[in-house]
Amino acid sequence: MNWKNILIFVFLFFSIFTWGTEYYIETLGDCDIVLEDEMNKISLWRFSNNPSGLFWDSEHEYTYNRFLSDSFNLEGEESQFLTYSGTLGYFYPFGRKAAFITEIGISNSKFLLTEDEEEDLGKGNLFILGYNIILQKFLSLGVSGKYAVVNSIDFQEDLQTTSTFLEWNIGLGIKLGNNIKMGFTIFPSYENFENQYISNEFKYDSNAENFGSSINLIAEQGEALRIGINLLTLSNVYNPDFETDFTTIDLETPVFKKLDNREFEFILRHEIQEGKLIYGFRSILSKISKEELNKREEYIILDDEINVEAGFGVSYSPFKYILLCSEYYTLESELEDKLLNKSVKYSGNRSKFGIEFRIFKEYYIRGGYVSSNFLDEYKEAKQSFGLGYKQDSKTTVDLFYSVNEVEYADENLKNEINTLFGFSSRINF
Repeated sequence: MNWKNILIFVFLFFSIFTWGTEYYIETLGDCDIVLEDEMNKISLWRFSNNPSGLFWDSEHEYTYNRFLSDSFNLEGEESQFLTYSGTLGYFYPFGRKAAFITEIGISNSKFLLTEDEEEDLGKGNLFILGYNIILQKFLSLGVSGKYAVVNSIDFQEDLQTTSTFLEWNIGLGIKLGNNIKMGFTIFPSYENFENQYISNEFKYDSNAENFGSSINLIAEQGEALRIGINLLTLSNVYNPDFETDFTTIDLETPVFKKLDNREFEFILRHEIQEGKLIYGFRSILSKISKEELNKREEYIILDDEINVEAGFGVSYSPFKYILLCSEYYTLESELEDKLLNKSVKYSGNRSKFGIEFRIFKEYYIRGGYVSSNFLDEYKEAKQSFGLGYKQDSKTTVDLFYSVNEVEYADENLKNEINTLFGFSSRINF
């Protein structure tokens, strides 16, 4: 199995479809504590990917689209990594009992080695469909499916790969009260890789079967306090036998047969408004454990990772046409490598600033700045600019442009420049 193609497939898949924040927040310095956003809710569907929360999360019809252009450069090298991706989504509630959502995504990624030579890393298409029905006032059932196909060419390996991904999400949601929801989700998936060498047309296939489950808990107190807890387990079983046109070849490579992930994520967001001033707190705790079952049927604990993130932010609107916001985050991370029997700790901080001017009744101009320091190993600075249109909270259009520069303390590492351009719109009916 060509693991480079797997990584390319995973990157393209998630570049096609990511909930994330709307570009409104991107242009205001990524201030995700004190700025409310529909796509950044702590809820069953947005936070835990549980389709049973579709109707509970939003009871009105809307359509939206997103487009993102990503350009990546290494300082001092004639190379560039380009990605273009876009999505179009539609949500429709059926009365008071059911909801339907659909999402279509496309992606195209290229690596430019020189001005005259380029490598097509992949073209992808993604289709997502979800349905949610309220069985009782306190009980909800949801089903969603994802189907993606990515075609990529690796000229250095002389290999062309077609990757297919299929996943089902089946979720059950229970209202334990007016402010507490619990969810249970299972998500089996299947991946297939069809590989063909370009020069001699030799073909081989490989596949992977995955099964995951999660327990979700969402608690909220009005718009001020939201808590999300997600406990996830994921088992990846890869088939190391490559089926070709002629026979089945068991390659003697260190390909694992099974990889188990266990993830725990806790997030808290609290806001308090006093007149024109809003201040809030956000805390995130996550733990990831990985275990591998090798060909000798022996379990090996690969690593444990613990991440702690806490942030505080304020926003202030001294006049109707001006909004100011600022946030500060501190980050702590520890990675314990069981194979090497060593533990590495990391720490860092991030400062965010944003400003918005209303230049006309429904038109806005925005700017943001983010500064990050990570254990004195690298510094990151991001400047963002944007334009926005908003009409009665029903129609929003956002344009944004950002430049992210990464400077490494190690002189052997080349500095990075990442340029993003995005467009998003949303219409509520």
